[in-house]
Parts: sequence; C-alpha cells; structure tokens
Amino acid sequence: MSKDGFFRFRLKSAGTPNGERIVMIHGLLRSAFSMLHMGWRLSREGYEVLCYEYPSCSKTIAMHGCDLARELGKLGQENKEAATHFVTHSLGGIILREALAKDELNSSLRTASVVMLAPPNQGSDKARAILRRVPLIGKIVRPLPELSSEPKAYVHRVPPVPENLRLAIIAGRWDGKVSMAQTHLKRPCLHYEHIQIPCCHTFIMERKSVVSATLSFLLRHRRHAGRDATAKRCSPKGRNPDRIL
Repeated sequence: MSKDGFFRFRLKSAGTPNGERIVMIHGLLRSAFSMLHMGWRLSREGYEVLCYEYPSCSKTIAMHGCDLARELGKLGQENKEAATHFVTHSLGGIILREALAKDELNSSLRTASVVMLAPPNQGSDKARAILRRVPLIGKIVRPLPELSSEPKAYVHRVPPVPENLRLAIIAGRWDGKVSMAQTHLKRPCLHYEHIQIPCCHTFIMERKSVVSATLSFLLRHRRHAGRDATAKRCSPKGRNPDRIL
C-alpha cells in the first residue's frame, strides 16, 4: 500500500497478478478510505487497485473531471498495455463520465469496463430537497446543486459513458438518496447491465453481494473481451438490462 499523488492508496495484487488495474473513485463527502475495504477484496483476485482521493466538496463536477483526467493520463503513461477498469460510488461515477470525455485520455489509457455504484446519472431528488430547505449549502458543497434533479442542473449535461465500454450500474433498492430510475443512463453503452441489490446508498460498497456482483462483471469482461466487435447493443429499448439480486 502506498500514497501516490491523487491516488491515496495503491494496493498491489494480493493474488496471482492478471496485468489489469482498477481505479476506485469515492463519492460526495467521502474519502478514499470508503473504498479501501472493497479495493482490498478486488486486489485478492489479481488486480492492482488504486483508490483515488479528491476534495469532493470544494470543486465543481467539471473541475473534478479535469483533475481526474490529468491523473489518469499520468497513470496511462506508466503502462499503456494494462487494461484499466473503474469502480465508482455516487458522485465518483459522474466525475468519471466527465473525465472520460477528454480527448487526451483516448491515446494514453486503455479503458476496459466501468462499474458504477448508486450513480445519480439523472440527478437526485434528495439533493433537490436539501437545497430547497438550506439553499446556502450549495456554496459549501459545490457539486450538490449540480447533482440536483432540477432540469437545469449540470449533471444532465455531463457527457455519457463512451459507447465502446462495458458498463454495469449497481443500484440499491433501499438507497434513500438516488432513486432507481435516476441511476440509469439515458444512452447506455455497448454492453450494459443494471443490477438491483437490497442495500442503502452510503455503504453500498461494503455489501458482499455488491463486491461479488462487481467481480462477476469484471471477470465476464475478461472472458468475453475478444467478442466486443460482434456484440449487439443492449439498451432499455431492446433487451431489458435489469437484474435483481
């Protein structure tokens, strides 16, 4: 375990190294510590795991996205051949969408798959309600107004996940902060799964069933990586991507 720039924790593979890495991105009002336990579990399967740290309250989504893109560009230069996966929580997924839209990442980082835990892809009614009661909190927690379900909120303008990626969204049926419908993407990517698990928002990454579902998705990616060119698009208008665990 080591501290490396914005990557607060860097866990070397605890199992047989598979040459792949996972970048974990925490949510609003949390830190890299919140992803550490899940990261340790993933490292046991042969992944190098990096837990990204950022000051979630002090910058906008766009600013966080630029910071993340810069750090990922540096990471890509270390080993361009290594497949990079992402596991994000809440705001972390929105920041990742912002970062992956940056052109400079296309040549420096081999992005393979993304697992989003409880992402407010369509904003959050809870954020909207909090801002109505305490408007000034948006001055302290800068991303909060951008995560509102208000139609003009910035979250509705964040670029979608690139279509060539494999994406799983894991949503909690007892979330309390982001509704099931608000976790969906308007335009899903090529390989898309939406998994529902009985858990809450804040500690979703601590659930064994969430870790198992994440590993299952990543391992399926490894088995089927060579089939991407012939895979058919999966979207809510076609086959239903929802799974309930």
